Amino acid sequence: PAAPPPQVVPLDPTRAGDAIRILALLHAAYEVEARLIGAGRFPPLERTLTNVMRSESAWFGIADGDTLLAAVEVEEHDGAAWRADEAPGGDGDATDERDGDATGEHDGNATGEHDGGSSDADVRDDATPAGPGLLIASLVVEPARFRQGLGRALVRHVLDLARERGDLPVRASTARANEPAAKLYRGHGFELVGTAERGGIPLARFERAEG
Repeated sequence: PAAPPPQVVPLDPTRAGDAIRILALLHAAYEVEARLIGAGRFPPLERTLTNVMRSESAWFGIADGDTLLAAVEVEEHDGAAWRADEAPGGDGDATDERDGDATGEHDGNATGEHDGGSSDADVRDDATPAGPGLLIASLVVEPARFRQGLGRALVRHVLDLARERGDLPVRASTARANEPAAKLYRGHGFELVGTAERGGIPLARFERAEG
């Protein structure tokens, strides 16, 4: 029989235990992403425990006992904020599923699951859509668990949240050099809608019009 899908559960970053696990996972995943994209300075790695505990984002994760294997940070935001180079709310994320994400709004996600996709030549340069939506601010996977579907499970969870809230669009950013993350998003119906730069890192911005 097929293995059951990973269970996604809410995390509480105001609790020290959850915040410490989140930060450790962020740093482990972002170190991989920084090497992947050849970044000497990678803003997501500068995130602190205080930053995580004070974030107003919603966090969800996949755990094995007390070990956090993957996490996603979700913000409600207006697409107009994307038109500035400054990301709307934090410092970075990385996942490596090529399921993955290097989101650049927290400037990266590293995931490692090749999920399909195309090139930056498809970018829509007609301005990022405005309006309410959900932002995948961080998406990270424990490097030892890359390519096991954890990043995909978290993206699907965010899409389910968007549908429950009235088919909101879902947005994400990743370093342009992080092709695995781009493939993850494209594999879930996201389109490349623009580019930007933050902290010296060129970003690609993706949107799925409806959750």
